[in-house]
Order: sequence, then structure tokens, then C-alpha cells
Amino acid sequence: MLELRVARCCRLCTAAIDVEEAVELAVPRGVHFFLRADQLDDDSAVRMQIVSCRYCGHLQSLDEPIIYDDLASSATYVSGPLVAARQQQAMRTFAYAQRRPTSVLEIGCGDGAFLAALAPQFDVVLGIEPSSRNAARARQRGIDVEHGLLAEETRLKGAPFDAFFAFHVLEHVPDVKAFLRGIRNNVSAGAVGCIEVPASEAAYENNRYGHFMTDHLSYFFEGTLRYAVESSGFEVLALERNWGGEHLVVYVRARGAGLHVLVNDWVASTTRSLANFVKEASTAGRSVALWGASNPILPVLMHLPAGLDYILVDKAPTKHGLYAPGSHVTIRHPDEVRARKIDYVVITAPRFFDEIAAELRATFDADVETLDADVGVARRVCRLTWRN
Repeated sequence: MLELRVARCCRLCTAAIDVEEAVELAVPRGVHFFLRADQLDDDSAVRMQIVSCRYCGHLQSLDEPIIYDDLASSATYVSGPLVAARQQQAMRTFAYAQRRPTSVLEIGCGDGAFLAALAPQFDVVLGIEPSSRNAARARQRGIDVEHGLLAEETRLKGAPFDAFFAFHVLEHVPDVKAFLRGIRNNVSAGAVGCIEVPASEAAYENNRYGHFMTDHLSYFFEGTLRYAVESSGFEVLALERNWGGEHLVVYVRARGAGLHVLVNDWVASTTRSLANFVKEASTAGRSVALWGASNPILPVLMHLPAGLDYILVDKAPTKHGLYAPGSHVTIRHPDEVRARKIDYVVITAPRFFDEIAAELRATFDADVETLDADVGVARRVCRLTWRN
């Protein structure tokens, strides 16, 4: 009997797993280890432990992975209809591309049959395969193959790739996110891909506990597959069951640079827009008040050029007479809008736009017109026309 080594973290979200909650199943040592007559005395059964994470819900085995390095294939037969289905999946994947892919990667490429069919369409084709015998057979087909497992730190030759495929691989890997991040790190921003796994829904719908096997470390449902890819650098384009409901397929696009790269642009464009608005108003002999000394405006004030003619007002009495941090702008009572007969009020507390606009109309002797104006920190501005 194989010795059971227990993983104590969720393979998906890395939360602690309570081993005491696991269910034990007696299963064959491996679905590819069929016995000859002279092996019948061997103990080929193991007790497999299955548990779901109480945090993300991922259903998983606590066993260690099995690497079939000396076997020809982890799947002994691929039918003609399945080959045709794979070709359709490839066409659909490429249809999602924003530009024509010129390079393609398959993770778990087996004997290279799928890549060999695609190769004439691409400048660069690469497979990665943990089985040395499979890798050798793929090379015999003329496919460039790296022998090994994909990890987060892996850097493949020819990367970044424009498209990728991983058919029935994700359920075998011990660390789901590290594997998916490894893919993301080897594809370009906007790259498209297709990932297929067994649909665990089918096992539950049909009461098939034979779905659990030592080869598979993860058992994905639509929700956990979506969470896995979305939290590892990919946008889900489509997620569905196919092949009679037995397969779960997700089509994805690799996310580009994070939103953090926009911060400098936001700072520059926001301050430029607001500064230009104040300057243009001043040139036209108009005055400006910013209403709302709150988080949306405070950092903007720190980046505005000196010498702009505006006032900052807020209704909170605890702020009156104090200075906005970093800008030394005095926070004033809203009555100064009336006292100075301000022409434009830029409402810089976006959650209270309607409330402040209503107060302007109700308490000031002015006609108030709401303008659709992009001044960086606010999309709408109130123009006041004083009656007296």
C-alpha cells in the first residue's frame, strides 16, 4: 500500500484544511496500473482522502501527485470525435483573440498530436510535458517540447505566447494557482486560452464515486474553476460544460497590466483638468468653489499648481478654519459661496452630489444649472446665476 502524505492547505486558496473532516475512499493505486496474473498478490489499493475547503469550497484530495513519467500517455485512447472537438475548441479560442496569434503553448501536450495539427498556422509552437516518453513521441512529430512540470517561476523558451491550451491537466497539479500563474507568466497580455477539466457536477448528478482517483488532486465545479482562473491573472470569456456534460471548459484572456499603472495617469489628468477649469473660469472673470473636503479631493489639492484662484468649502463644522493636508488650503463654511457670489461649484464629495445640489437650489438665491463637465475630480458642476 502506498504511504499517504497529507497536504494541509487548500490547493486553491491555501487556507488551512481540517484533515479530520476528510472522507476516506478505498481506490485503486492508479487507473493505469492494471494487473497481470503474476501481480494479483500485490496490494494495489490505497485509502484516498477527499475534503472540501470550508473557505473557497474547493473539493480536493489530500494525496500526493502521481507522475506517470514512464508511461506513454495519461490517456490511452483519443477518439476521432474528441479530436474534432479539440479542433473546434481551438478555433473558438483563436476567435476570441484581439489580434492574430503567432505563437501557441500547450501544457500537458502528451504525444504532441494536437500541437502537430496546429503547428502549420504558427511561427512558434511549444509543448510542456511531464512524461518523458510522451515528450519523446511529440518530438518525433517535430514538436518542440520541454520535459517537466510548469511552476509559477518557470520561464519557457519562446515566451510570451499568444495562445495556450491545457486539456485535463489542472486536476493533476498540486498547487492550482501556482500552475495557473506559471501559465500567465509565460503568455502575453491579452493572450487567449482554453482550459478543460472533468466536470465534477457530472459525478454528483450520476452518483459516480468512481470519479475520485489518485491521479486527480482537484475536483472542479463551475464556481471553483472560475475562481481559480480569475484569481490567477485571467478574465473568463466563457465557462461551460460540454461533451455530454462530462467536461468543464473555460475560455480565458490573460489580463494586462494592473490598474495601478493608471494611477500616474489619473493624477496627471485629474489635476490638469481641474487646473484648466479653474484657469479658464478665472480668465473669464468667473469664480470657483470646490464643495466637499473629503478623500476624493484632498490628494488632488496636493498636486494642483500654486496660484489657482478657488475656495474649498465643507458643511462639517469640525473642518472650518482648518487646512487641507499638504496643500494649506483653508476649509471654509458654505456661506462663503453666497458671500462671494461664486459662479461655479465643483462638487468634490461624489456620494453627496444630489444632496449638495439640492441644498444649493433650496438655500441660495440663485438659479442652479447642472453641467456635464469633466473637471477631473467631478463629472458634474453646478453653475450659479445669482438673482441679486
